[in-house]
Amino acid sequence: MTDPVVDDCKFSRLQIIRTLQRMVMENFYQATDGKEAITVIDNKYFDLVVTN
Repeated sequence: MTDPVVDDCKFSRLQIIRTLQRMVMENFYQATDGKEAITVIDNKYFDLVVTN
């Protein structure tokens, strides 16, 4: 499963992903803003959505 990590700051997205990877999560979809994220979320099912 690929889970989205949404933040306009690339550094923040990478920090969140590193933290989640330590929790044994491996596949991520990254979005740079809410508009991009909603497009993907509307078309897929995710167990977890991380956003600020």
